[in-house]
Amino acid sequence: MKKFLIISIFAAVLMVGILVYLKNKKKSKLLLDVENVNPLTGTVESTGTGTGTSSGVADTYDPGADVMRILNAKGFWNDDEEAVYDTLKRLGTKERLRKLREAFIQQTGKTLESFLADFMNDEELAKVSSIINSLK
Repeated sequence: MKKFLIISIFAAVLMVGILVYLKNKKKSKLLLDVENVNPLTGTVESTGTGTGTSSGVADTYDPGADVMRILNAKGFWNDDEEAVYDTLKRLGTKERLRKLREAFIQQTGKTLESFLADFMNDEELAKVSSIINSLK
């Protein structure tokens, strides 16, 4: 009986260790995938010409970093809803939200809203909706 208990404890500790390792490995890979992140805005700086906006100023917004930030907000044990709120607030415009939604579907095969609904409660989703509705 003691041997079974010791083996069970060892297996559980080993599984937790493997899960933590894989989570950290995935997070570090995601961080390596994102280059040229502007530390002030948290957005990826593009080296291309960007697309023109109605104001005539090129918008070089690349949603890749924001997609990763939202994906990382869904934790193994703990979710980071504030990261979602901050990411959406920093978008600033509905055009950037559109780009984020398109990139999210391309990278995950899910809509942004369905992904958020998987781990956020009704109150948190209402806050997300409020932030989205406040974008210009």
